[in-house]
Amino acid sequence: RAIDLKDDDAAYHSNLGLAYEALGNRAEALNALRRALKVNRNWAQGHFLLGGILARDGRLPEAAAAFREAVRLSPNHAPYHNELGIALGKQGIVDEAAEFFRQATRISPDFAEGYNNLGNIRVAQGRFAEAVGRYRKAIEIKPNYHQAHAHLGVALAKQGKVCEALPHLERAVEIEPRSSEAHSN
Repeated sequence: RAIDLKDDDAAYHSNLGLAYEALGNRAEALNALRRALKVNRNWAQGHFLLGGILARDGRLPEAAAAFREAVRLSPNHAPYHNELGIALGKQGIVDEAAEFFRQATRISPDFAEGYNNLGNIRVAQGRFAEAVGRYRKAIEIKPNYHQAHAHLGVALAKQGKVCEALPHLERAVEIEPRSSEAHSN
């Protein structure tokens, strides 16, 4: 195995971890990524990848810790802030999640996913008008962002603006006809 020859190379362990996950073996994927981080503890991308696997495994507090370390090591990388916000939001830690989404959009003003996710937090808080603004910004940046269209439609409908909501809900289905999210709204 090549990994035996490159035991001190974090990228090899990381690639092995991603291969294990693709094969459905998350336990081995996590072991490989942890080995990668033993080789290079200051590798932000490694912490990010570890957080992703932990999040997909439903281990949100651990995922948040890994994403938090990625943010600490690489504070100007918007996707790290975004994923930390998602992990926190799924745990109901919405105020802190919102701050990480705002930080992601400050770092990268064209990061549509950050605006969409901030909109999701605002919906969870019942702040629909703010959510609408965030979803509109996401769509301005990424016009074919079906999730943002679907979320915007829902937020508008919750405000009683059904006529304004329908074109966005229809657009979400048009963009991504196989999306269960688009059809469920």
